[in-house]
Amino acid sequence: MLASLGNVRAQSYFARAEAMAVSSDGGRSDYTSGIELAVGSAFGENKEHELSLGLGAIHWVESADYWSTLRITIDGNNNTTTIRIGETTYQIATSNNKITITGDHAQLPDGTIQRTDYQPSLDVAPLLASYRYYIGDQNARLRGFVGGGLGVAHVQARSRVWGHSYRSETDSVWKFAWEGTAGVAIKLTERLKLDLAYAYQEIDGDTFELGNISYKFEPLKTSMLMAGATWQF
Repeated sequence: MLASLGNVRAQSYFARAEAMAVSSDGGRSDYTSGIELAVGSAFGENKEHELSLGLGAIHWVESADYWSTLRITIDGNNNTTTIRIGETTYQIATSNNKITITGDHAQLPDGTIQRTDYQPSLDVAPLLASYRYYIGDQNARLRGFVGGGLGVAHVQARSRVWGHSYRSETDSVWKFAWEGTAGVAIKLTERLKLDLAYAYQEIDGDTFELGNISYKFEPLKTSMLMAGATWQF
């Protein structure tokens, strides 16, 4: 069994920093960016096995086009209206009179028009234990790899509203997360490698309560192009 993992004496440690270009299939902004920091160990006779623990940070903001389609009218007393746009469910409640929200404006009960800027966002921090298997000789200039990871992600939803006053509401949860990855490692020096990779990641969905808005997202599915540097100690 030990032989199948290679010689433990060939073990080495490393630190890795990566930048990510991220896209999602949800109603959020089409593209965003993020970073990931990881530490771990490479082992085996050819250092073909790698285990690591990584922490990422990604910030999502709903796109302007996504919000330009929003129109809600609520009438009567103590009514609650729930609408669904894309991947998100919105719940608006009023106790009296009528409120109409069209795009970025609100029609108040007294008939005045208030400029309202509403910005919902998600901050996602995946914490994953990952494995990579490297193909080729450890001394080669170029090595391919495949791998995957399991863990959890801290997801924080925040709504910011600017009108006559500023208001911010937040809610957060820990959710299960996983990813699959493939790429190449380019050897620059004996200790420094350049990593280029593609990763697909999924994070379980949930519902947040942000004041009088119920913010629901389906599982967050992202594709990531990653570039970074690995320093071997």
